[in-house]
Amino acid sequence: MGSADASPVMRELVSRFADDPARVDAWTDSELYAEIVLAASVVAGGSPAGTWSDAAAERIGERMGAGWFAGVALTSPQLHHGPVPVVRVTNGDPRSVVGQKPRGALWTSSRLPDGSTGWSLLDHGREPVEVDFDPHEVRVHHLDGIKDYVRLVARHPRTVDGTAHVDWEAAATEFDAVHLTARGLLRIEGLVVDTPAGTACLTGWNAECTVWLRAPG
Repeated sequence: MGSADASPVMRELVSRFADDPARVDAWTDSELYAEIVLAASVVAGGSPAGTWSDAAAERIGERMGAGWFAGVALTSPQLHHGPVPVVRVTNGDPRSVVGQKPRGALWTSSRLPDGSTGWSLLDHGREPVEVDFDPHEVRVHHLDGIKDYVRLVARHPRTVDGTAHVDWEAAATEFDAVHLTARGLLRIEGLVVDTPAGTACLTGWNAECTVWLRAPG
């Protein structure tokens, strides 16, 4: 992957290892995931990425294909921070970052190899609650690469002011959950992409997570 086709999060992460690409291999999966989350937060804040390094990008790509990062399947239990809400999904106003995400959904994250959750870096104030379900019974759409996001927008589009977004109410008729993997966070977040419904961009997810459009059970 070169800098031209890399997501903003990938470019920011690469810049963090550009001076010493070998450091990528010295970090545990949990530590490297924390760096991805930090890179996503920097991108969300509007800060530009620094130096690009093909060597660092290659090493990061190799890490994404191994260990915890290679696991795409949705595992049970998932973790939710705070009281578990009643799931009743509606669309918000996509002209805001919050409105681009479904209202009335349940958000969960997976456990990292060190036992913490995918949200633990973002939410220190609430204890995680386990959400159990049968993975074989869940209709889940995984966002692991940019094609997965394009496919979701194309299947359930909602166009506002010339830009394309997901119609979450329509998506809930097909899927129980949409899962953004750690690799998906790195590959998709902040990347503007063409879809049959117009240009689209996944923003504001910020962590490995699953949005439940229907209550798990």
